[in-house]
Amino acid sequence: MPAKKRILTVSHDEGLHVTRRLILASAGFDVSSSLGPDKALELCDGAKFDLIVVGHSLPRADKLRVVEGIKKSNCGPILSLRRQGDLPVPGADYSVEAAEGPEWMLRTVCHILGVSGPIASS
Repeated sequence: MPAKKRILTVSHDEGLHVTRRLILASAGFDVSSSLGPDKALELCDGAKFDLIVVGHSLPRADKLRVVEGIKKSNCGPILSLRRQGDLPVPGADYSVEAAEGPEWMLRTVCHILGVSGPIASS
């Protein structure tokens, strides 16, 4: 059986942080999560993830720092969620508006990773 896809989520808002982690874990992903940029960069030190999801609640300056640090550590591709009207974060591999809700976020993650949802263990 293939290993589960590993995802790191990074948030600024506690509620969104917990919700995003639960949605991805219930879909079958192996999820690590970080509330804030410092822990995210620590988790990336020497680790590899199939995808890093940077939440739209993270302030832009923190997003820029996280994306730059993740790129330096080469720990995985980055999906940057953004608020409607926000500019894409330079360096993110994927950048999408988060306005469509959690189901849409899950479909986007599955599409990027080339897995079918909701069970994403391939």
